[in-house]
Amino acid sequence: MAGNITGGKKTASKLLKENPNYYKIIGSKGGKNGTGHAFAHGKIDPSVAGKRGGELSKRTAKIATETVSEEPKARFLLWKRFVG
Repeated sequence: MAGNITGGKKTASKLLKENPNYYKIIGSKGGKNGTGHAFAHGKIDPSVAGKRGGELSKRTAKIATETVSEEPKARFLLWKRFVG
């Protein structure tokens, strides 16, 4: 078992001694072992997927708040001036 560099080299030499094409075979298996689908399993276009993900966002939308008029603030400052 390859627990360090020397163990890895030892294991690699053992595997290559038993089968000289070992790494070629496992590499070809890995390349063939795909899903056969494109992005999102080939069922949806990436731009559509992004749009749907944005629509399903769990963040709340920013709600436009009404701007506070200056009149209450002016009244408060005037009151504060008289009260102290």
